[in-house]
Amino acid sequence: ELNLRQKVKSDCPYFLLKDQGGEYVPFCRVLNFRITESQAANCSLHWQSCPLRELAEVG
Repeated sequence: ELNLRQKVKSDCPYFLLKDQGGEYVPFCRVLNFRITESQAANCSLHWQSCPLRELAEVG
């Protein structure tokens, strides 16, 4: 499932949640791609240790 019915909050600067009329689309700016519900949950809880975020900040 790529669209979420509830908002997910993440402090990651590369996480974006797009409102699509009552559903939310989680998006990773590092991947430049929509992410799954489980990936969005990980992004919310473990964003500081995300290897993608670390790569983006090094590159």
